[in-house]
Amino acid sequence: IGEHLLLLLSPYYILYLFSEIYSGAMRGVGESLWPALLTLFGTCVLRLGYLFLFVNQDASNAKIAFSYPLTWAVTSVMFIVYYFRGHWLSSRIRQNA
Repeated sequence: IGEHLLLLLSPYYILYLFSEIYSGAMRGVGESLWPALLTLFGTCVLRLGYLFLFVNQDASNAKIAFSYPLTWAVTSVMFIVYYFRGHWLSSRIRQNA
């Protein structure tokens, strides 16, 4: 079962990297609230919502494991959008000036 789950999830770890890199960059300049909220929503709330809505009756290992790449992708997209909007950086530059 573990080997099957590793083979299923390992190609999607690239999605997880984006959220970690962008949240780390934001935390590095002192912006910690929004990365924490985006991570909390993307990995906790969304994952629990998926599990309650889609896995409650037909709980297979693959269906449960799919919650990981799904939430990694959504969280990464949220971080990329927030990062490139740039409001977090301009507010930190004004605070430090």
